Amino acid sequence: MSLIISLVQASQVVHLNTLAITSLIAPGLVVIALWLWMAWANRRGRNWARMLSTVLFGLATVISVLLPLAIHARFRINVDMLVSVLTWLVGLAAVWLRWRPAASAFFKSQGFTQAWLATPKLL
Repeated sequence: MSLIISLVQASQVVHLNTLAITSLIAPGLVVIALWLWMAWANRRGRNWARMLSTVLFGLATVISVLLPLAIHARFRINVDMLVSVLTWLVGLAAVWLRWRPAASAFFKSQGFTQAWLATPKLL
């Protein structure tokens, strides 16, 4: 009887490991896709992408600060924390560079900064 219970538990553990790995990888791929899309749109001079990138960075900042507090994580320095901090610093630098005067001039020169204000001209 205990052999059957241990076999059922072992199969459940394998299923839970697969689920846990998938639940960690899938959101990571979505985040990567979003940042690549934002980089592509920013390169094309889309001002909405500059704003959305800033909002996503702010959201990532809030999540990275509040999530450890919510689960009562102890403060300890490890490789994961070091990678997270370095990634956050790269994001901060990217947001800062997007809002520099030279970048603002680039976005204005592309003509997409106030496209929503433009009204169609009637001939």
